[in-house]
Amino acid sequence: MSTVEVVRRATVIELITVLGRLDVVPGDVAEHYRRDCWSTLADLELGCRCEEAAHTLVLSAEHWLSAA
Repeated sequence: MSTVEVVRRATVIELITVLGRLDVVPGDVAEHYRRDCWSTLADLELGCRCEEAAHTLVLSAEHWLSAA
């Protein structure tokens, strides 16, 4: 497995973990984060090189979740 694949797989796991945490939180902001996470997952699966953006999304969602 190449380094790119390892990073991509780790990013997918991060997104799925955040989605699991967001699933139990109601509200528009949580829904917005869920949509963004799903969209980013789809982009990654289609070969988009958006790991850095995905990681930023995860950090933002985690920050919001800790404050919510």
